[in-house]
Amino acid sequence: MYCADRRRLFYYLHPDKNVEQKYKIERIPKYSGSYFDLVNTVEAEGGDTRQTLKNLAERLKLARVGAVGHADTTKDTAEKQLTSREPVHIPIPDYFGDKVQPLEAYSQISEENLKKCIREKKYAEAIEILKKLNLINPKKSIYFADQIRFLEKALVNSKK
Repeated sequence: MYCADRRRLFYYLHPDKNVEQKYKIERIPKYSGSYFDLVNTVEAEGGDTRQTLKNLAERLKLARVGAVGHADTTKDTAEKQLTSREPVHIPIPDYFGDKVQPLEAYSQISEENLKKCIREKKYAEAIEILKKLNLINPKKSIYFADQIRFLEKALVNSKK
């Protein structure tokens, strides 16, 4: 048997211990914020539902503009405030600035230079070239990582 709520399962298995809830949560319609509760409250007070909803809509518009709290604020002043707003210029920060190296700096790096460094046994320089080539060509990252590991081992063996 499956039951999502353990309390219900307990009371199903032990019906003699079924105790009513001590605290019943009462919903106060005036403060719940529901549209239908508002309509029911206005009708119970004997007011006009349409006029109350129009007043509510106007107050919400004024609140959106930020004019709530001013006694002389009307619909016309709210529209004036909406139309008189000027666009705000937000500067976009340049996160990269001059830190980005142009492609010309990487143009002299190639696999031919890498092979030349390996032939001359300049393994540290070859590792740096491989790391830069990895940045330029990420599709070959597995190949470059394998080559870097091989060169690091060769560098350690050459120092012995």
